[in-house]
Amino acid sequence: MRITRLRIDGLRNLRAVDIEPSSLFNLILGDNGAGKSSVIEAMHLMAHGRSFRSGQIDSLARHGSKSFTAAVRLQDALGRDRDLGISRDDGEWVLRENGATVPTLVEFVRFCAVITLEPETHSLITGPSEVRRRFLDWVLFHVEPGFLGSWRRYLRALRQRNASLRAHRYDPRMVEAWEPDLSLAGSEIDASRRRLLDSLADILTPMLAQLLPGVSISGIRYRSGWPATLSLADALVEGRAADRERGFTQRGPHRSDWRLDYAGLGQQNQLSRGQAKLTAIACLLSQASYFRALTQEWPIFACDDLASELDRAHQGVVLEWLAASGAQVFISGTERGASWSIPASASMFHVEQGQVTPLL
Repeated sequence: MRITRLRIDGLRNLRAVDIEPSSLFNLILGDNGAGKSSVIEAMHLMAHGRSFRSGQIDSLARHGSKSFTAAVRLQDALGRDRDLGISRDDGEWVLRENGATVPTLVEFVRFCAVITLEPETHSLITGPSEVRRRFLDWVLFHVEPGFLGSWRRYLRALRQRNASLRAHRYDPRMVEAWEPDLSLAGSEIDASRRRLLDSLADILTPMLAQLLPGVSISGIRYRSGWPATLSLADALVEGRAADRERGFTQRGPHRSDWRLDYAGLGQQNQLSRGQAKLTAIACLLSQASYFRALTQEWPIFACDDLASELDRAHQGVVLEWLAASGAQVFISGTERGASWSIPASASMFHVEQGQVTPLL
């Protein structure tokens, strides 16, 4: 999977960006605040439907505006092109694939696979459980055809059960009515996540040894989101009274989590911030390798400020891995970063005051 053309307008300070990147390495250079991170952000938006930076989605628009646009031409391994466009105009999404309207953001983001390495990547290890669930579900959306259906059925049943729990005229039969769908779809999601973690563990162990010698994992602990001694159906029945009191469903895969166990190190909260970031990067590269194994295509790598909390030696290890993969890579950095060991064939782009120009 390659981006052969990238256009951005109105996203943060970017104006009329129209570039044709290299199929391999691309270096995006500029001073702080020039807009280079926003180029990475636009690619992340195309694949995830959100920014990797904080703030509401409408805050992505240039100051004083309520709209922005990002568009890519993608080429797959067989040389087939796909044109994708995502716009936000006065609070509404406009999504297109080859000129046709895509009805939902969830369907749109499945077309483009981008894995982003950014300054807050360590939150995959140190942050809330939502980040780790999203990590798993991103892969499953792309590689398991039935996962999206299970996810949609689960969210619909969850919303309806929660509404019934909060109803002014509470009727336990209405709560109970949604539990079969919730249990079935939730169990499917849980099984998919468990299978994925088992597969990732085999890839992650050597990956972590390469990026962080001396730190190895002894396993991955998965918590389903309900007591291990109960089925989800039984857990929902048992939790009805407490759920009614709280006004929402407290058990299910929407409360799941996973953690790494480290050999000889203890809990992952004992890692330094730099170690946590390297561990998170190892997880993301393992995720990419799994994606590649199942789809025969590499996702696109978008790296923002790779030097953040990584010394030059570890930056070099990550860059060598990316170069060896043959995937398309975008890396943002300051002018000082131009001395990185990247392929001589890499394309370079300069960002200044929101405009992006190729460097010859």
